[in-house]
Amino acid sequence: MKKFLLSTSAIVGVGLIAAPAGAAEKIKLGLGGYMEDYIGFVGAEDDDVGAGRDLAGFDIKTDTEVYFSGSTKLDNGISISVRIELEGDESATTVDESYASISSDTMGMIRIGGDDAVNGGAYVGPDRGISGDYDNWIMEANMTKNDNAYDSGNSGDATKVSYWSPRIAGFQLAASYVPEPGNNGGDTPNYRTDNHSAYAASLTWKETVMGVGVNSQIAMYREGTAIVGDEPGESNYNVGLRLAYQGFDVGVAYGRFIEAGGSGDVTTATDNGRTIAGSVSYKSGPWKLGVWLLDTENEGSLLTTADDETRAYSLFGEYQLSDGVLLQGLVFNVDYDEETDVDANEQSGGWGVVAGMKLSF
Repeated sequence: MKKFLLSTSAIVGVGLIAAPAGAAEKIKLGLGGYMEDYIGFVGAEDDDVGAGRDLAGFDIKTDTEVYFSGSTKLDNGISISVRIELEGDESATTVDESYASISSDTMGMIRIGGDDAVNGGAYVGPDRGISGDYDNWIMEANMTKNDNAYDSGNSGDATKVSYWSPRIAGFQLAASYVPEPGNNGGDTPNYRTDNHSAYAASLTWKETVMGVGVNSQIAMYREGTAIVGDEPGESNYNVGLRLAYQGFDVGVAYGRFIEAGGSGDVTTATDNGRTIAGSVSYKSGPWKLGVWLLDTENEGSLLTTADDETRAYSLFGEYQLSDGVLLQGLVFNVDYDEETDVDANEQSGGWGVVAGMKLSF
């Protein structure tokens, strides 16, 4: 895969060198982003157990991000773009992702910088509105879980190089290489980090068949480690399918996570397990309504034989009030089963009602 990525980069590089000097204008950055504000009321089970974990029944959540982006196109058809994302909340004023992209219609795209690995960047999963935020309202305690059917390990937004092929007959192949997962390119090159290099691959197929829109994915992520007892690291796999027809949308995703999990230290937790998620939604004009469900199971602590389990269900809705103003809401229920089955170690779950809006600019 490394040779493949390097050879592709070389092809793009030759194209850049061949471009006449001054053939394109200087990149000018534009401003964009979003702000989400939600009000919710929850009724949590076991909300007063443990050391001061009494939950507030009423709460407000916000999420804000501002991004700067721009691009230029050379005379030979190659486009070069940049994007910098800044977290805008009071407690998180940091850069989230920043990367540069080199692309053309015939050669595909090379992206270098801090961005999602392709198994997550091309993720095909169920429609869920804001349903996946259930654990922001009733948090799990002492649990291992995977809310999405994909897992990019420790790579997150660490610096990486990714290649996206052109979409041919509905198919698109993508691959990522992460030199240092968990380290944003700050360590000395070739430094032996706890997390060895990682790579990801994704194959998607997107087409319309007899009036039905089909979007599907099969993907994997592999990460090594130098931690004694955690060898050989982790390997994660996911598949997803979305079908759309006359306003109806049906989606399902499955993820399998394989992690050594500290076999040399029995107190270490592991994410070994699986996630299943699904949804059915219907959109008419500015309205959309849907149901979403999630079922996860992870091994957790190696000291116990039981597993951590999460089951979440929701009814969600959206209304597009105007361009850039989206009203959203959901009613949800979540059930947490922490592997020790001790009330003092868990919040069993509960229900909640959430409403708010997303402003895009």
